[in-house]
Amino acid sequence: MLKRVSILFLTALLVLSSALPAFATNEIPEPFCGDLDDEDCELLHASTAAMFDLASYTTAVRYSVYQHGLPELPLESEAAFLVEGQYAFSEAARDAIRTLAVISRQEPLAAVEAIGESPALLIDLYSGMTADLALTLDLSESWTRTLEDEADLEWPEVTTVHMRLVEGVLYFDIRELKPLFPELEEMNDWVAIELVRALQQLADEGAFASIAADVAASSEGRSVWGLEPATLNLITTMRSAFGRPQTLWPYMEISRRRDVSLGEQAGAVFRTEFDVLGFILSREFRNVITQVLQIAAASDESDMAQEEIEQIAGIFWFLAPSLFRDLEVSGASTIGLDDLYQHSGKTVFDWDLTALIQMISGLSGEDFGDLADEIFILFTTEFENSAFNEEASIAAPEDAQLLPLDGLEMEGLREFN
Repeated sequence: MLKRVSILFLTALLVLSSALPAFATNEIPEPFCGDLDDEDCELLHASTAAMFDLASYTTAVRYSVYQHGLPELPLESEAAFLVEGQYAFSEAARDAIRTLAVISRQEPLAAVEAIGESPALLIDLYSGMTADLALTLDLSESWTRTLEDEADLEWPEVTTVHMRLVEGVLYFDIRELKPLFPELEEMNDWVAIELVRALQQLADEGAFASIAADVAASSEGRSVWGLEPATLNLITTMRSAFGRPQTLWPYMEISRRRDVSLGEQAGAVFRTEFDVLGFILSREFRNVITQVLQIAAASDESDMAQEEIEQIAGIFWFLAPSLFRDLEVSGASTIGLDDLYQHSGKTVFDWDLTALIQMISGLSGEDFGDLADEIFILFTTEFENSAFNEEASIAAPEDAQLLPLDGLEMEGLREFN
């Protein structure tokens, strides 16, 4: 039972971080300006600084995925995950956010190494953060029916649970989870874990340092996690191609669109588009795919020669313009011209997979059944922020059941140690 609850808390920890200011020492991460003029670029810098200096705000973040026609799934299905609530930060928490954001802008995995070297960054963040969130999972009927058929699990179409973080203690409302997991029935409606104390305990045990050492080892090409050299080379290549956000900037374009009204002020709208095909055809991505093919051939114990692998890769790039021409990756955000805060934003990943699925079906000989005339997947992330720097009154729930750290299984981190 405690193992299941510990997984819930680890998931909640990720959710807490997911809605932090997208743009919060004095140093802030450099925003992408592209070919914007100096005035617009200065606006992005000012907005970045303003967001990272927030003492509190209210947010609503919605993650949505919709698919149509994918083989072995219902003809169409949709799922959404919504995070709504308030955040408040101490100065120490804001400093930790800024520090980790600057490091992550250089390379996300470098933030893991920084936490390993100084776990105080993570501890300062969660000890100085207060949050009151409502988490809603909204599934279409086709998904709930699939869960019932495939996993023998009756899951409602809409599930909402609440979570709070107050003075380093994470509280989780499990009322709507009890009908789904009978072993939780005997527990109080609210359960709690001393999150900061748990993080400190993991730090004292060396768990964060162990993870950081493994990350560093992977970048240096040394054997780690028992992986084969080819896999390590792939990890290193992927870190080079995807791990440093600024390496993607040559494939991005940003422009300022028509201003919109935000009530008492105007809002500047910026749209960013990613040149998917240009990146797919780049040397960095080609190296990744070639190494993936090498590992796949080794895993299948086939006698595929390097020449054959390169031939397959060549066919892939020959077909790339037709396969990826209908993939859109874009984003937009709206910044208040008076308060400089980010009020709303949206990212879109929209891919027409019809040609790709048809090609895979033809080359593999696998029977996918009757394919739909149109096959695509649409993933969007939308956010709205408000109540900037307004007082946030968040109290711990009464009668919460405190879970003992000794009984709570934290394998997700300890297994690296």
